[in-house]
Amino acid sequence: MSRPDAKDYALSRAALLTEGFKGLLLVNGGGAAALLAFIAQVADKSPRLAQLSFVGVAFMAVGLGLALLVPFFRYHHSHAVQKREAAGQTEGLKTVYWYLYTACQYLSVIAFVGALIYLVVTALPVLAAMPAGRC
Repeated sequence: MSRPDAKDYALSRAALLTEGFKGLLLVNGGGAAALLAFIAQVADKSPRLAQLSFVGVAFMAVGLGLALLVPFFRYHHSHAVQKREAAGQTEGLKTVYWYLYTACQYLSVIAFVGALIYLVVTALPVLAAMPAGRC
């Protein structure tokens, strides 16, 4: 059995990036949707808890927006690298788009984790202080 060539490795990395992008959409979009449903249930019972949850939605919306920029920047990076390789350049192939899509990926994860930390630190104590059966 032969070892994979450079093209196989590149395709594998591209597939991993695509799946990672889908994951970013899922966690940020799903988290925001779940929080919105939660807000609808507790808005009358605890306006403070609903308000805190809106901040979590905002964090996740920012994460979702950043995640949506990833394929745009990846496309432009790929196009720029293809042009450079066609011109015979083989070094220094990281473009500004590479830095942008990489930053968007990490910032999207940070936004999601930030929302979770914020909600645990601020909203969980409010929820714990509520009488049983109120929420």
